[in-house]
Amino acid sequence: MFDLSSAVGWAPDDLIIKRFGLNKDFIEENGLTWIDNLETGRGGNLDDENHSDNGKEYVQSYIAEHGVRKCEANALVVQPELGRQLCRDAILEYLDEDSPEDYEDKLEPYRAQLREALESRIGASDA
Repeated sequence: MFDLSSAVGWAPDDLIIKRFGLNKDFIEENGLTWIDNLETGRGGNLDDENHSDNGKEYVQSYIAEHGVRKCEANALVVQPELGRQLCRDAILEYLDEDSPEDYEDKLEPYRAQLREALESRIGASDA
């Protein structure tokens, strides 16, 4: 992103990228389903010693902590409110709950100016 800063006129100096998603506590607290395999979307199996990623630290530490099982995000399809709450909680770590209203309030004067400009243009074209 820094490489694009001059082209887009914005720098990610204060940008925070936080990864969030299903974790063991969330899965168990909400009764989501564990699947007994580590098959990948490409048809491989991370538990297979011949898989190119099997020996990687993140795979081995995952297996050591959770076993050969996973919970896929589509487990939330049957409980969409849980997914919404998961996202909401992640957002509210950084924004106040009234932030959308505050943003709308800040935009209102600019929207009023735009409405006024459009009305004067439309009115001028009717004449």
